[in-house]
Amino acid sequence: FQDTPFTFSGAHTFSGAGNHWFGNSTVTLADAATALNVNGNFNIGSYGTTTLTGPGTMNVNSGGTLTIHPGTTTFSGSKLVTLAGSNSFIHKNGHSLEFNNGATWVNSGTVSMGNSTNALNGTSGTLFTNLPGGFFKTTTAQENRLAMPYLNSGTFEAESGSLLIASTGTFNNGSIKVAAGLGIHPIGGATVNFQGVGNTATGDGFFGPSNGNFSFAPGSKLTG
Repeated sequence: FQDTPFTFSGAHTFSGAGNHWFGNSTVTLADAATALNVNGNFNIGSYGTTTLTGPGTMNVNSGGTLTIHPGTTTFSGSKLVTLAGSNSFIHKNGHSLEFNNGATWVNSGTVSMGNSTNALNGTSGTLFTNLPGGFFKTTTAQENRLAMPYLNSGTFEAESGSLLIASTGTFNNGSIKVAAGLGIHPIGGATVNFQGVGNTATGDGFFGPSNGNFSFAPGSKLTG
């Protein structure tokens, strides 16, 4: 599905050993009942502008892989769900990955920001939810930035390259893991709000504000 608009309605499954691709096109999910179910390898972008719009859902199931390539990519009003056992790769190389118009991303799999400079951006009303068992991690030495409202009950990990948190969000019994020499920092006035007593920080790297803030709800804790 490249270089031409396309509209999906109903449920559709993408499977097999080959690669499925949305590139330089607008893909519309017609209604809330529309679902794209990814069981194989799915790719978005690589050149031009690719937009996924409409109130439907893209589900990346266990064993499925989603790779978001360079080129401008936008989720507008749609829902992305990456389930446990799935792998998602953000390889934007300085291009934008945008969520707007109330679009959401719910993750219980592994999301890796790698290859080069990456940013996950979201306007007000969007939300990145990292559920228990979900991983959101850096896998490149370049700058990686989260600039989308978030709720983390899983793990944020700086594995290879620091993670800059440029949007206010919440840790609700969430975990931080930072490798030596790296950091995870709220920046630009962003606030990390902690809720619950199960928030943890591990590793030999640094987790702390850099022109950002920590805020703790009454009775909440961060253990490290």
